[in-house]
Amino acid sequence: MPQPARPYRSPHPDAHSPRRARALNSTVADRGPGLSRDVDNAFFRGAEDDATATETFGRRYNFARLNQTTVSANIRLNWAFTPTISLQTFLQPLISAGDYTDYKSLARPRSYEFDPYPYPDIKDFNFKSLRGNAVFRWEYMPGSTLFLVWTQERTDFQPTGEFDFRRNFDALTSADANNIFLAKLTYYFSL
Repeated sequence: MPQPARPYRSPHPDAHSPRRARALNSTVADRGPGLSRDVDNAFFRGAEDDATATETFGRRYNFARLNQTTVSANIRLNWAFTPTISLQTFLQPLISAGDYTDYKSLARPRSYEFDPYPYPDIKDFNFKSLRGNAVFRWEYMPGSTLFLVWTQERTDFQPTGEFDFRRNFDALTSADANNIFLAKLTYYFSL
């Protein structure tokens, strides 16, 4: 009696995790979204010489409260059109905004005590980044391969700590792109 067909099991350890989808045996989609909301009550911002800071030996150690929101993802989509032709893609968006408040300086060494201190050089931030690449691979003869690679990076920075996903995403997609194109050809010589 013939054995029933067993379902395909990928040798890749994450192939059957909840974040990975396999539409066909030749296509794999993988995503890893992230969202974090962090609050740091004493985020170190730097030190400066200050003769009036006698308790800290002539140096002023500046801190602030940081409220930061970050959204990110790792997205992969791979196709194997034939055993010798494939396309691999990767996309990594990141949006992070931080707002500094409650400026202060360290009151005494080896303590968690602070004195209010107006720190004029603290800049809030809103950083956006988008990185992506695509690799086309064609093995035109056994051992001989053509690779075509496209990489793109976009970044945007604004000195504001306000997080607005729609506005930030629009600014990111309209930012100037840095594109790199590469080609690599290998040929197998048999002796």
